[in-house]
Amino acid sequence: MDEPFDISAPETPTTGDFLSFRILDGDRPRKGRISGTALALLGNGTREEAFLANIDRIRAAAYRMCRAHPTVDVVTLGSDSFS
Repeated sequence: MDEPFDISAPETPTTGDFLSFRILDGDRPRKGRISGTALALLGNGTREEAFLANIDRIRAAAYRMCRAHPTVDVVTLGSDSFS
């Protein structure tokens, strides 16, 4: 990772079967979403607990998605992002 890249903790409340979070890709802010299915795959507990317990894996998946799709404003992670 050449430029600064980070993600926030999950935003609450989130309506729907996903969690929202923020991405800072260099100096570009983006929105991020991870599906409830992906969070269930990553761990037990609440969606927020699964997110925080796997924040490094989620950050890495968001980074890969940002590099694969540099023009998107909303990065969406699903269960296929962690297989």
